[in-house]
Amino acid sequence: MRFPYGKGYGWGYKYFVKSKHICDIFAEKDAFTIMLRLTNKDMDDESDSLGDSGKMWIKNKYPCGDGGWFNCRILNEEDLKDAKRLLDLKYKMLGLINKN
Repeated sequence: MRFPYGKGYGWGYKYFVKSKHICDIFAEKDAFTIMLRLTNKDMDDESDSLGDSGKMWIKNKYPCGDGGWFNCRILNEEDLKDAKRLLDLKYKMLGLINKN
């Protein structure tokens, strides 16, 4: 548990695998937020398969280097499905699962 991004986010859990940062998760009443970073190349390959929430997260990403930070607020099952797709991309990007 850590306080990574200041008052706007509060306390969250850092999730990592083998010292590779995957995402931060912030809990709130009736929702939670996942923050993760992806490259533009990874997003170009996946953007068509995302629902409305996922497309909004892409549009509103915080630019950073060759990609950006995604603030994925999970309010329903559709949001969760889109977040899972983005997390799968992150795992592939880090080489933690096959890219097939």
